[in-house]
Amino acid sequence: MITMKCSLHLGHKHSRAHNVRKFDKEKWNKDGHINPDRAHLNSVLVDTDYLKFIDENFGDALVDFNEKNYQKHPDRLIGFNSKAAYEKCSDKERRSKAVKAYAREHKKDVQEALIQLGDHGEYLEMVKLHGKTEADKIYALYLEEAFEKWQKDNHTLKVFCAAIHMDEVSDGTPHLHIDFMPVVESTRGLNTKVSMDGALDKLGFKREKEHKYSETPYKLWLKDRRAAFEDFAQGFVNEHKLGIVILPSEPSKAGHEEPQDYKARRTRIEENKSIVHRAIDHIKNGKNLTQETAEIIVGNAQAITDIITSDAISERKAATEKRAEANKMIERAKNAKENYEIAQRQADEEKQKASTERTELATERAELADKSRSVDKSINQQVRRRLQGEKLHRDMSKVSAAQQRRMKQIGVTLDENGLTVSKER
Repeated sequence: MITMKCSLHLGHKHSRAHNVRKFDKEKWNKDGHINPDRAHLNSVLVDTDYLKFIDENFGDALVDFNEKNYQKHPDRLIGFNSKAAYEKCSDKERRSKAVKAYAREHKKDVQEALIQLGDHGEYLEMVKLHGKTEADKIYALYLEEAFEKWQKDNHTLKVFCAAIHMDEVSDGTPHLHIDFMPVVESTRGLNTKVSMDGALDKLGFKREKEHKYSETPYKLWLKDRRAAFEDFAQGFVNEHKLGIVILPSEPSKAGHEEPQDYKARRTRIEENKSIVHRAIDHIKNGKNLTQETAEIIVGNAQAITDIITSDAISERKAATEKRAEANKMIERAKNAKENYEIAQRQADEEKQKASTERTELATERAELADKSRSVDKSINQQVRRRLQGEKLHRDMSKVSAAQQRRMKQIGVTLDENGLTVSKER
């Protein structure tokens, strides 16, 4: 089983020429960390010229803003220092100048996201397990799906350049560059503007009363997106049955280091390693220092510090990975227990529901039986009355009219109850 981290780094350094590989190789690849033989494996997912991107997203808003303000508020014009300068330009020139000025002003607001799965060592493990061709396919597919997720989850962070690099694996791992700018609609000033807070607000991240001072919308968003990418990465490796456990990332204290800078620093350390380890051995074992050893320690103080720090970081990383793996196992056990308890509660609820339904059904049957008996009794009574009425009718038909008058005179009546003598008589 391989353990690795899914990383999402952000910064303001970006280069379209580097991302889409339109650069002077002699200038950009002095240390040879880019392998031109693998350049055909790279993918450019989005490549829009920066000025064109600004024009497409803000051009109409800039034209509308300047047109509304050039007479009464010429000091607010974007791209023009006076009303006269604005009026002497054609509509096309007005738009072009405004777009260029807005692009210059907000170049600092462009950000780049760098997404990757694991590091160089873990990439080599994947190559060993699956072969280079298959490993490259896995990484490329992951990064393509990661880009789709980015666009789906961050629709207000508009992307103008995105590229997958597969040609920097000599000391790195396949990774994805995403250059973006926060774009949001507004009711004040420009109706479409650059605003990170506004863009994050549309994504559901804003400062609430319960948040600490340091919990800015940007930090809340970044924390959420990193966690989401870790879940996404774990889902991806599970779906493809790669046998990988994604470890949770820890906040970086040193900040992001460019690959070439990292490689140069590591090279310096490696070059001094044999000398420095002798010096470290003297220090650890309390040996008497010769003048030569003392000079080595003094001359390589920074390298000694780097190696000790590097070893400590490696040990801490290994411990962190084991701890994270244990925590994940505990979390899975908790989830399994919770799922069992939920299933048990649902089963109890279903059992109680079935019992209640049986009781209600028995009650309904009893009520129906009572109603049936009541109806039968009523029908029987009606039948008896009808039979009695028919008998009376037959008896009355046998009595002549004269006899009926006589019976009435003496107070005798004939009904369904038989002959009745009046009390007055």
